[in-house]
Amino acid sequence: MKLPGPSPIAAKDPKAHARALGELHPEEVHEFYGPFTMIEGLVEFVRVASPAYGEMDMAYLLGRAPATIYTNSEAGERFLRERFPKAERHRLDPAQFHLNDFDRGHAIAAELESKAGPLRAASVVVRAAPGSAYVAERYGAQGVWDGPFDCHGIDMRLAARARGVVAWKDGPLEAIDRSATLFRGSYGRITPQAR
Repeated sequence: MKLPGPSPIAAKDPKAHARALGELHPEEVHEFYGPFTMIEGLVEFVRVASPAYGEMDMAYLLGRAPATIYTNSEAGERFLRERFPKAERHRLDPAQFHLNDFDRGHAIAAELESKAGPLRAASVVVRAAPGSAYVAERYGAQGVWDGPFDCHGIDMRLAARARGVVAWKDGPLEAIDRSATLFRGSYGRITPQAR
């Protein structure tokens, strides 16, 4: 993979910059998430951009133990296997699961079709609520997705509404119309949990 050259606005004195913002440690990983949405009580749909794995789409079912996650790529499967070994993982083909954002990031469409796992189908559009204001929020989570990592970062959120249909294993297709959060941008600093 070809790495880009330095940014013209990169810090000229990395040590002073680190003192101002906090040190970068070798065990840290910095990731970006988008498109990204969390549908209340149901699922997170997210594209993870990771320096070690590349870009991969994920669907994380909320409130499940163990963590249940779908992905649509070899990179995503490796990411989940190495990073989240306790998770219930489901690898799908990109034709079976994909995310698209449109309307300048104010809407996300998610399509998922699976023969395995609890979620068998989803066709959902999440759209920012009219007049919704951006909210910047710091966050912190321990043991993300039941893994041995903590994640701290900043989200740029918009209130949103999710509408569409989902189908669970052995269940009928059900319509959904519920609150959601649309993340216009999200950054995460991943660190191993203290032993």
